[in-house]
Amino acid sequence: MRFNFTLDQLFIFTVILFLSQISHARRNDVELFKDPQMLCILFFTMIGGVVICWVSLKVSKFTQKKGIWQSLVIYLIGLIGIVTILYTLISLFIFISEHVSSTW
Repeated sequence: MRFNFTLDQLFIFTVILFLSQISHARRNDVELFKDPQMLCILFFTMIGGVVICWVSLKVSKFTQKKGIWQSLVIYLIGLIGIVTILYTLISLFIFISEHVSSTW
């Protein structure tokens, strides 16, 4: 089975996951990363960020010859993917450090 996703579909998917985790936390008035469902969403958000970075690097090789605007858009989407990954890693680090400090 083969999956064919375009870059904009992956971008929209990651943004929806990112916004859903924030809206879920605000709606339920919970801390963002103490809920197992939030960690699951966070995990898939990170996977989406990695895929966006990988696809944007692959696509950027083809768009460098076409024009600067297309390359800038691709790099901007890759930057959003990197920010998503960093946000996820920092959030997981905070969750783990709070969990470890509460068990000691």
